[in-house]
Amino acid sequence: MDKARLARALFLSKQGMEDYYQVLGISPRATQLEVRRSFRKLAVLYHPDKNKTVEGEERFKEINRAYEILGNPEKRALYDLSLLQLTPSSTPLQTTHRDPAYRRRTTSYGQRVSQPNVRELMEEYLPKFRWVCYVSLIVTMTIAMDYSLPFNNYNEDIAEINSVYRTGRGGGVIYDHDELITKNGIIIKLQKGDVGYFKAVKNINISQTVLFNKIVVVAIPSEQYKIRVAAIYGNLFFVPVILFVASLLGATIRSGVEFPFNLTIVSFVLLIIVTFLLIR
Repeated sequence: MDKARLARALFLSKQGMEDYYQVLGISPRATQLEVRRSFRKLAVLYHPDKNKTVEGEERFKEINRAYEILGNPEKRALYDLSLLQLTPSSTPLQTTHRDPAYRRRTTSYGQRVSQPNVRELMEEYLPKFRWVCYVSLIVTMTIAMDYSLPFNNYNEDIAEINSVYRTGRGGGVIYDHDELITKNGIIIKLQKGDVGYFKAVKNINISQTVLFNKIVVVAIPSEQYKIRVAAIYGNLFFVPVILFVASLLGATIRSGVEFPFNLTIVSFVLLIIVTFLLIR
């Protein structure tokens, strides 16, 4: 046992003091972030609302007493000094530190804790947010598999083709697009240049993916004219590609905090967009 630990052990034995580091289950070299994490974990575990035993209540009081000292950088420094010098702890300082990082707020457990800065919050929540990257990787790889598998090709008879209009800014009605409706109720959106080709035929050929059942290509029987329907497999294919890259980097980069955290946010936003494209 080193001198510092031996001195602390002797002092605690003689003075009848509690080892607050042992109460919170942390090392004397633990950072303030580690102190807060340990306190929150133990406080939830032994809170009277969840642990109604007498031992749990006593343990909860010990945790609060330990955090009252170790959670305050000034009180903790004085506590450490009293242990090292083998002198009784004097009255803790109550002055307000000028550094905003040391300003405290009240938690749901009635304790005063240091206000965490942005980087500390990123560091704390990054492991949880990385799950967004893992989910995004699964989704994008499933999309790639869906597009790679052979399409389900079948023929549909055309029931009607109708023009769709919308109200303009000035209140008038203007042309928007055409809708091709098959006899089985499938609706295909057509642009003005597509209508002439499909009005000349009675049926169409449809290519549909196997996993997500997305209609990728609609063509006339001769296959001389075709259009792409699913945007995620057409002009918006770059969205799942960017999502794959961002989520892969977010899941694999372990150095730093801010860059991988921002990647998880980007992955979350793109995942919402990709999900919308898949269900629309």
